[in-house]
Amino acid sequence: MGGVMISTEALAQALDQGKVVLLDATFTLPGASPDAAALYGERHLPGAIFFDINGVADPHSSLPHMLPEPALFEAAVGAMGISNDTDVVVYDTPGLMSA
Repeated sequence: MGGVMISTEALAQALDQGKVVLLDATFTLPGASPDAAALYGERHLPGAIFFDINGVADPHSSLPHMLPEPALFEAAVGAMGISNDTDVVVYDTPGLMSA
C-alpha cells in the first residue's frame, strides 16, 4: 500500500483482499463518558479492531501510555493479527486525534 494516507477506496479494496489490519485508536481523557471502548462499541468502521493504548502500554511505568518492552508490545499487537509483514491503517474519532 505504501504512503502515510490512503483513500477510502484503497482502504476498502485492501480490506476486501485481507491485506490490512484496521485499528480504531480512539482515545478519551480519563473520566470522560463515554470512554473510548464505549465509543468503539457504538460506532467503528467494519472490521476495525479497538487499539486500547492503555492495554498495550508499559504495565511497569508510573507514567501513562508508555511504550512497553518489545516482547510485550509484540505479543499485544500479535494478538491483533499484526506482524512485521502487516500493513496497518489507524484512525480515530474526531476530537483528540490520537491516531
